[in-house]
Amino acid sequence: MARVLMGSLLVLCVVASPAWAAEERAQALQELYLAEPAYLQEHGEVQLTLRADALRAPELTAGSASAGLEYGISDNLQAELSVPYLVATDSRETQHGVGQLGIGALAGGPLSQDVLLTGGLEVTFPSPSTLAEDQFGVEPSVIVQAAVGDLHVACSGSIETDPALPFEETEGTLATAIFGPLGPAVPGAVVPTLEIARVFAEESTWSLASGFRWAPSAAVEVGAALLLVTPDTSDRLDYGAALVVSLEHNFLEEYADD
Repeated sequence: MARVLMGSLLVLCVVASPAWAAEERAQALQELYLAEPAYLQEHGEVQLTLRADALRAPELTAGSASAGLEYGISDNLQAELSVPYLVATDSRETQHGVGQLGIGALAGGPLSQDVLLTGGLEVTFPSPSTLAEDQFGVEPSVIVQAAVGDLHVACSGSIETDPALPFEETEGTLATAIFGPLGPAVPGAVVPTLEIARVFAEESTWSLASGFRWAPSAAVEVGAALLLVTPDTSDRLDYGAALVVSLEHNFLEEYADD
């Protein structure tokens, strides 16, 4: 486990260095639903992301609401904090509680005008709720994003493991997202998104999210998506929806203007 941590920290240090960074394209969106875009917050920029989703299975309806905070320590390194709240309802009862608090960092930048690369590391803490894990977790991740014209493709991979049982409690996720503006790439354009994710765990699943993003201003982004999830162990198809609102503000620019 120490090797995983040291290797992840080394990757963060390397990709956080601005020495190799090239000029990148304008940002097409702020957040996705299943995958992760390779965009980072600018130096001094804060982003608050509010999410809500629900998934309907034959015998259970599960939902979550979460708040995520990102801060740009530099143009190539950001700190992250996430707090989820979980709800599960079946025919007998409804359970709810706080999920696993996550603290992490994401670093990287453009390899060229059309290619972005980031690496991240997140530590999750035991949840007081029975709906989430009551143990620590460590999740290193890598994201590669490329642009072809106005179309963007983001591929992300992560491995979440329990530091105490690194070879027994492990879950991997591979996700791919395709997104781009609908019509001319102008401020306020609608950006459709199509995402496919594969989760490797005790119950492995395939997931599909089809949605959109709309930015009414440079600091606000809202979006919605339809979700489909199918587990390998059965032929059932779970369905649901997700909503996301993102707010951005750069305090350093505000103070500089003053």
